Amino acid sequence: MCTSTPRTMKTAHRLKSVPLFSQEDWESFIQVHFTAEVVNMAKAVATGLALRGADAVHLASALVLQNRFAEGEDQSIFVASDRELKQAAQSSNLVVIDPAEQQEQSSSSIKEGERG
Repeated sequence: MCTSTPRTMKTAHRLKSVPLFSQEDWESFIQVHFTAEVVNMAKAVATGLALRGADAVHLASALVLQNRFAEGEDQSIFVASDRELKQAAQSSNLVVIDPAEQQEQSSSSIKEGERG
């Protein structure tokens, strides 16, 4: 394992040599257990938003988590690259991040910087 400053981490990410999420990011993620609440929400999501099993569970878990944050200042962020899943999450009023789009934008910025 190597150690890096935030600046070198950002530079390395642009060069695609480090993952999109840092160890610190992974440590801040919250696990949502597969409970009856998640199962019931997944059934509703699958029916209402026409999602398949795993996608419905992914979105249902995020919605259960969002409900827990409803009264606090914290905000959940939904991470997905699947187009239908992202649309369903956005229609459910979740903030959505697509790592593939972010990587494309980062690559485009680097290419533009090299030209300019």
